[in-house]
Amino acid sequence: MTEDERQLTFDLFVAYFAGFTGDVAIEPEYLCAAHDLTERSWPSRRIENGEPLWQITDEGLAALHLNALTRSEPTDLN
Repeated sequence: MTEDERQLTFDLFVAYFAGFTGDVAIEPEYLCAAHDLTERSWPSRRIENGEPLWQITDEGLAALHLNALTRSEPTDLN
């Protein structure tokens, strides 16, 4: 996962848990990362008024939760 993909996933995750009910317009520099993540079904995309909007999917949330369970750094075991 690239740094841009991590940042975008974090932004979508925060928007989801902040109770944000709509989709998120992302910064242009993250569009490539957003398309790459969409191929993995982590965010969904829709177009509104000609602008792409993104939202984290259930698959993306599950992947984040599974990744948190499989961390292997010694500091993660505390």
